Amino acid sequence: MKFTIEAKELLRVLNILSKNIDKKSTLSILTTALLEKREDGFYMTGSTFESSLTLRVDLSEIVGDLFPMCLQVSQLQSIVSTLGDQKIIVEVDEENGNVTYHYMNGKFELPYLKADDYPTFPKIASTPTIAFDLDYSLLLENLMSASVCAGLHDELHPVMSSILLDIIPEGVTFVGTNGCLLYKNDYMPGVPFASVGTEAKLLFPGCFVSPFAAAFKGKDIVHIEADDARLRIYTDDVSFSLRMIDGRYPNYNSVIPKEQSYSVKVKVKELKTVLSRVSLFSSESECISLEFNGENVLLRGVDLDFSQSASESLPCADSNLPEGFEIGVKGSTLSSLLSLIGTDNVVFNFDDSSRPIIINEDANDSCLLYTSPSPRD
Repeated sequence: MKFTIEAKELLRVLNILSKNIDKKSTLSILTTALLEKREDGFYMTGSTFESSLTLRVDLSEIVGDLFPMCLQVSQLQSIVSTLGDQKIIVEVDEENGNVTYHYMNGKFELPYLKADDYPTFPKIASTPTIAFDLDYSLLLENLMSASVCAGLHDELHPVMSSILLDIIPEGVTFVGTNGCLLYKNDYMPGVPFASVGTEAKLLFPGCFVSPFAAAFKGKDIVHIEADDARLRIYTDDVSFSLRMIDGRYPNYNSVIPKEQSYSVKVKVKELKTVLSRVSLFSSESECISLEFNGENVLLRGVDLDFSQSASESLPCADSNLPEGFEIGVKGSTLSSLLSLIGTDNVVFNFDDSSRPIIINEDANDSCLLYTSPSPRD
């Protein structure tokens, strides 16, 4: 049996699937990609114990019946990346268990594994508990932003390593938190938001944001369905199924102050620039001090170990803060949160220097960032 595939097409698929393959898996077959024929075309699948990603692949000039087989990924990916734009003729020797890849002026051989032992990822229940559609770019933007605040490597609290999609009849709220930081953004297009079901809390593991981004790049609308344990995102030629983390997500609304007494507006670009300069003179263990006086905010950083410090002021607007109001915040934390702001100005909301800081985009209360202040010396 043999077939032809463009080197760029094979590399595209391998590059995406490699993001959902554990190269150090204790099960060797999970380091391969399953190639199989289905009713509507040819597909390749990369899986872990917790997820399965399937992509349609374009094959041509097929001779014989294509039987399911598991192809090497890591080594094949390295070789194909050097071939550029050309065709590859793939010839399968079922008797010897080898695959020969013929390309311009050369060839190479790699073994394949039989697909009998390739694990089958459990499917969503025939009637999902929730199903809805979302714009890919909107979903990706919120997943990436929420992952900044999520505890992606929190082994003691695995639920916190997930991004919450809190579905209600009017829409969805995206939430990511590690207990100290919180990202919350409401997308409320109106009733009915879901085509199946009305309410659900879906936990999207943060470690799968990268393969999701790669697999659906360039898509417009993605379809999402879930039951009590699994989540599936799909289009006509891509399917990404994953196991949701079992647990109860914390009540994120309980830590968000209903009202805050003070607010101030600052230009994001200028604040980022000043913060990056002042942070050079502040140790990781020390906070950056923000002192507000009238129409200016003074940023101060200090590194006691090396006896160095810096301060710089920049203008602010629409402030009702008392003169000399001062609060401390970790520089790296504030820098990360500012990277999530999509408007020219950012609005800081305070009660006092010991209470949480709420950060909003200018004229957009639906996107909310939360951080706890840092103690000042």
